[in-house]
Amino acid sequence: MKIRPGNHQHIGTRKEQQDAFAFSDLSDAAFVRHAGMLALLADGMGGLKEGGEASRLAIRAFLESYARKTPEETIDEALDRSLREANDAVHTFAAARDLVGNCGTTLVAAVVHKSGVYWTSAGDSRLYMTDGQSLTPLTEDHIYARKLEKAVEKGILDEKDALSHPEREALTSYIGDEEIAIVGKGSLAGSPEGLPGKGFMLLLCTDGLYKTLSEEKMLEVYSPDPGKWARTLVDTAVSENIPSQDNITVLCLAAGDPAPRRRRPAPRKKTVAIIAVVAVLLLLAGGFLWRLSSRTDPEMPTGMAVQEETGTASRDETGPHQPQTEEESPTPPERPVQPENTLPAPEKSDSAVSSEEQVRLPAKERMSLSSISPQEPHRKGERG
Repeated sequence: MKIRPGNHQHIGTRKEQQDAFAFSDLSDAAFVRHAGMLALLADGMGGLKEGGEASRLAIRAFLESYARKTPEETIDEALDRSLREANDAVHTFAAARDLVGNCGTTLVAAVVHKSGVYWTSAGDSRLYMTDGQSLTPLTEDHIYARKLEKAVEKGILDEKDALSHPEREALTSYIGDEEIAIVGKGSLAGSPEGLPGKGFMLLLCTDGLYKTLSEEKMLEVYSPDPGKWARTLVDTAVSENIPSQDNITVLCLAAGDPAPRRRRPAPRKKTVAIIAVVAVLLLLAGGFLWRLSSRTDPEMPTGMAVQEETGTASRDETGPHQPQTEEESPTPPERPVQPENTLPAPEKSDSAVSSEEQVRLPAKERMSLSSISPQEPHRKGERG
C-alpha cells in the first residue's frame, strides 16, 4: 500500500510551541510490513508546568517503544504498550520535579497498515478519516463535557447548566498522571466494508485546529495531497486572526490514491428563475382551487334535506307532504377535486461514523461518571 505523509505546524499567538509530533521510518520496508506507518502528535497542557517538555518526552518515548515491535506482536498490543511507556516517562519526569498532577500532555497515535487502520488516544487531540467527500471522527474527546452530557440525558442536570459549566473543557484523561484514566482505542479492517476502496486520508490534529475551523471548513479546503492539505488547513486557521489562537499541529497520512473532492455545480441563474416562476404559479393555482372547493353549496329548497350518502330525499316534518319527482330533487354541485401537491422527500445523506471503543488500562477509576461536580478535572488553560 502506498503511504504518503504530510504535516504543518504554527505557534499561533502563544509564546511557546507546546505541540510535538513524529512519524515512524517509512523507508524501513521490513518494519513497515508488520508494523505499518505510525503518525502521532501530542499537545502539552499549557495550564500546567512543563507542558512543552511533557509533549516532546511523550512523543520520543512512544516512538522508541513502537520501534521495538516484533512481527509476533500485534499492532494493537504494540500501541497499548507504547502508550503505557509514554505515560510512565512523563510521570517519572513530573515526579522528579514534584509536579505529579501538574504536568501532562494529550496524545493521539494512528497506524496505517495493509490490514487496516489502528489508533489510540488520551485527551482531546483528534483523529479523522476522509475519502475527500466526508469527514469522519474516529476518536472521542476525553473532556468533562462528556460527563455533563450524560448527566443531562439522565435528567440529573439541566442542559443550560451543562452548556455553561466552567469545567466543560477540562481533560478527564491525559498522559503524565500515575495512571491513564481513559484510553481511546479502535481499528478499521482493511476490507471494502471497513475502508474506502481506492484510498483515504487520515488527519491528526490538536484542538488549535478544530476549535478554529469547523469540520465543514476543513473538508472545504481538502486536497488529496497530504502535504498541501496540512499546509492549507493551518494557513486557513491562522487567517481567521483569532486573538488567542492556540498552537496548531496537523498531520496527514494518505493511503492509496485518495480521490479529489467532488463539488456540485452551482445552479444557473436562468434555471433558478424558472424554478421560482413555476413555484409561484403552482402556489397561485393551489390557492384558487382551494377557494373554489371551499364555497358553500346552493341553498336547498324549503322542506328538503338531501341525503348525500344514499341519494334520497327526506320530508321536512314542518311542511306539507308533497310527492317528489326526480326533476324536483336538487343535487349538490359537483365539487372540483383539488390536486395533491406532492413534493419529493429531501435526500438524506448518510455518514458512517466509527464509534470509539473506550477501554481502560489496568488502573483504578479516576473519575466517576455519575459525578456532576468535577473531581479536580485538569484544565488545559492557556497554552504556551
